[in-house]
Amino acid sequence: MPRAVGIDFGTTKTIVSRYNSRTDQAETILLPGYDSAPVPTTISVADNRFLFGNDAEDDVVLHPLDYCRGFKLSLGRNDAIVGGLNAKQLTGRFLRVLREICSERGFIDDEKVEDVVITIPVAFSPAQIQELRDAAKDAGFNRVETLMEPEAAGRAYLKEQGGRLPGRKVLVIDWGGGTVDVAVLTIGDTIQCDPENASGDDSVGGDAIDRKLWDSIQKRFRDEHGMKIPTSRGEIPGYLRDVEKAKKKLDSKDFIDFYARGESLKKIRLSRVEFENLAQGFVIKVVQKIRRVIDPLPVEHKPDAILLIGGTCRMPLVKKAIKDALTDVYYSIEFENDPEVATAPAHEIVITDQLDGTKFDLSTFTPTRVEI
Repeated sequence: MPRAVGIDFGTTKTIVSRYNSRTDQAETILLPGYDSAPVPTTISVADNRFLFGNDAEDDVVLHPLDYCRGFKLSLGRNDAIVGGLNAKQLTGRFLRVLREICSERGFIDDEKVEDVVITIPVAFSPAQIQELRDAAKDAGFNRVETLMEPEAAGRAYLKEQGGRLPGRKVLVIDWGGGTVDVAVLTIGDTIQCDPENASGDDSVGGDAIDRKLWDSIQKRFRDEHGMKIPTSRGEIPGYLRDVEKAKKKLDSKDFIDFYARGESLKKIRLSRVEFENLAQGFVIKVVQKIRRVIDPLPVEHKPDAILLIGGTCRMPLVKKAIKDALTDVYYSIEFENDPEVATAPAHEIVITDQLDGTKFDLSTFTPTRVEI
């Protein structure tokens, strides 16, 4: 019998999950060579070389012009991104590697992975969804289903709460590296998500915040050291990785030092206050988007809980801004463990009868991690 996997296909991180019919459990899959379930959604491609995930991250210093991440957001466009390949082709090759690893190492009885459920952002157009489906077919998947990312979060929340919360209204805010999704879900025996109560944006992701910080860092080096940091296409990927690391450090530190590459004696001091001032415009835009989703709702349909998903939602500035802006909503939930949410596509495998024709009560699922 062919096997199915669920793929939480993020702009910057990807997680693979499966439903294990022997244990009745949804499991996130730990790929060989990885210490945690998330795999960077990155590739490095040239004529005779294709690297993905951590291998692509490690290769960026040697071959920066061959490196790419965020290609998912370019689905629907035909222009070449890297290695002469467009977003559909890059996505297909990335998904093919995941399918082949899981087919070779991930399942029992030598069963091949042929079916997949892939998460999609709310902002994806019909053309982008179709290109993703086509890319998955090109990757060797037979049956391809999609699941909106906020709905995946809702399924995980329903499972955590024991499977049944009739009438509960949950505001899902999924803010990752590439996109932000806002949706109001009705969680009862099933998940209900009205498209009119959902909104997405691919211009305010964590990567956009990184680039704003990067612009400020370049200006600071010019003003304080009279030096211009190289901004060629080959230099930028390495610096953006440094900026992302700096941003994460500022979540817990008031000040950090940022060094210019190759100029170990030249540095600037970044403060959390400075960074939060730079990010404030993005936060305001997202808060306004949230209000536009929930303000038109009648009282009986307004959310009574908030579910925060994604790396950008972990920023102290974001948490505080959402809490301050939504005093009319009971502030209750944070999913710090995104692999928990990644098991939702595995739930969908069962719910849509893709695996073995048997449906299970979601309350029976206990997400675990399996190493392959």
